[in-house]
Amino acid sequence: MKIAILIGHGQSEGGSYDPGAVNGAYHEFRIAKEIGKATYERLRQLGADCQLVNYDGVFSLSDRIRQFRGKEVDFLAEIHLNSGSSTASGPEVYYFPGDETGQKYAAAISAAIAAALGLPDRGAKASDYYGIIRETGPTACLVETCFISSPDLDKVKASSGQVLAGNAIANGIAKAAGLQSTASGWTWNGSAWHYYKDGQPLKNQWVKTDGWWYWIGNDGQMCTGLQEIDGKAYPLNDEPKEMAGIYIPAGALMITNEKGEIMHE
Repeated sequence: MKIAILIGHGQSEGGSYDPGAVNGAYHEFRIAKEIGKATYERLRQLGADCQLVNYDGVFSLSDRIRQFRGKEVDFLAEIHLNSGSSTASGPEVYYFPGDETGQKYAAAISAAIAAALGLPDRGAKASDYYGIIRETGPTACLVETCFISSPDLDKVKASSGQVLAGNAIANGIAKAAGLQSTASGWTWNGSAWHYYKDGQPLKNQWVKTDGWWYWIGNDGQMCTGLQEIDGKAYPLNDEPKEMAGIYIPAGALMITNEKGEIMHE
């Protein structure tokens, strides 16, 4: 499946910088592009043939529309932040009226963002106003991730929130598209590390990578600090550090030999 993730704004039709909606020092384009990048990276991890468009803000709206006049991809989503009152809250995702497939994608994306960010789900909304869904060939959605004009902004100010939102958008797309990941390895979800094997998250077990052992808890997150596991205490490194010339990653089990030296295979 071919997917395009587009970033809204960045450049006006006249070639000047278009920030989108602004709240103080926070620009819609600057936040949306990081959310879009996280979406793209997560979709790639899920096995989608994905492209990221306008991350550098060099394509105007007409440029973006022109690029997808035909069926160059199966689905496209353009990432935005909404603007309204200081109390408005939650994601909403637009699709072209009558497009049942677009409605399915929009509903899945909106629900996934709302769940991930802890916001009300404003849901899928039909509209023929937006050129990116009206004038392009593929099934398309315009994603209003949350409101930059309200306390929603706190959810996506930092990079961790941007990654969380981007992963949620990707997961919503994947759910609607029926994508199944076969990836294995570590994944950062914006707040914690998770480990996947053949596309499935591991829980309640030890994982060994690069010579270090890590414990994956019941919530699927890599654990740090002193942990009691099966009645025994295990010291898991709190944060990355170097000891005696050995780099110890966060979460790594700190085993020492009789000389007190860190053991690493």
